[in-house]
Order: sequence, then structure tokens, then C-alpha cells
Amino acid sequence: MNFMHVAIFLFVVCSALLVVVSLVTRRESEAKLAGLTFATVESPAPGITAKPDSTPTWRAQQVWLSVLLVALVAAVWLYFRG
Repeated sequence: MNFMHVAIFLFVVCSALLVVVSLVTRRESEAKLAGLTFATVESPAPGITAKPDSTPTWRAQQVWLSVLLVALVAAVWLYFRG
């Protein structure tokens, strides 16, 4: 069996498992999900008054680390592409 057939099979199985688990488990409260995703980042979690990670220095560091990661991935890709 070709490895791509196995990849397609694993994708279908994982997608089906994701949907089944999402449908079977109960929904979490909004208070528990506050600040967990980008959609809820503006609403702080209960008991937290300040957002320490929202400083411009932190954001600049994340941008430069992201650029470095993209450069490293591109370098590895160029090295191994033949």
C-alpha cells in the first residue's frame, strides 16, 4: 500500500474522531474559555486583571521569532530539495 493511501486513511480517521469527540463532550462555559483562543483574547479570565503578554516588546519578539522560524524552514527546504 502506498504511503499516500495510508495518509488519506489517517486523515479521515482523525477527522472523524475529532467530530465524534466534539459532539459527545459537553460544551465548556464562556468563563472557562476566556482568554484561551484568539476569539476570546479580549475577555480576561476570571481573577486576572492585567495582560502581561500584550506589551509591544513581547509582540516584537514574537514577530522576529516567527520570521526566524520561517527562514529556518525555508533553509532546510532549500537544502533538502535536491
